[in-house]
Amino acid sequence: MESLIERARTAYVPVIALTDEELTVLDGPETDQIAPRPWYDSQDPAAKDTACMVALRSLVARGIARPEPTAEDDDDLALLLSDDLQDLLAARRTPRHIVMAERVLAESRQARVFYVGPGPVAVEENVNESGLHALAIGPIERLADRFAQFCDPHAGAGQQPGNGLRRAPLTDIARGVGQDIFAEALAITQISHHRLSRTEEVEETRRTIYAPRGRVVLAEPEADGEDGVLALTDLGPRELREHLLGLLRPPT
Repeated sequence: MESLIERARTAYVPVIALTDEELTVLDGPETDQIAPRPWYDSQDPAAKDTACMVALRSLVARGIARPEPTAEDDDDLALLLSDDLQDLLAARRTPRHIVMAERVLAESRQARVFYVGPGPVAVEENVNESGLHALAIGPIERLADRFAQFCDPHAGAGQQPGNGLRRAPLTDIARGVGQDIFAEALAITQISHHRLSRTEEVEETRRTIYAPRGRVVLAEPEADGEDGVLALTDLGPRELREHLLGLLRPPT
């Protein structure tokens, strides 16, 4: 894995694009997935089995996987993968923490998942509505730039003056009182951060980034505050990137 990581220290390295069902075959159909599989998960069980068989044939036909007997006179086969793909999948399966973002635009949905280990690089998985997963690896600093562009696709951060830090009770949000940013957002990105604690328990935090015209607003639970209250903060381009970079940095 050192060769792939060394290249990714200074450059964003696209590795491969795989469909829902191809990624499922490589990971194993019974393996839990944190990344969404929009096409595969919409199929019934029989269609999923067929899709996996077709995906396996596709992987072999495209030269991505090469079947090889596991032992002489043995009917079992092993799938041999390229070093880069094998290393990328290994890094994807063994993160110390994961950041997943699901973005909604007017007519589309897209997800981006970051798998972060102990070093200065991370795996990025970009999932579109049709279930195509673009897998890459790169330096965390570069991934933070891409993450900011994902959350602010219209580059509106800081174009209009913000309103400073303010509180928004969830009851007011549910009634649509006084928070036009939710209705006016051109893009809404829901971010979940999954991190292993010192006791190896999974801790999860959530926040949402709204991008109305000319602004970007971070909504997150109020720190040490009252339950059911969100803190809303306007972010300029630098603040947005720094906030996302803080999520992606390896755990100490």
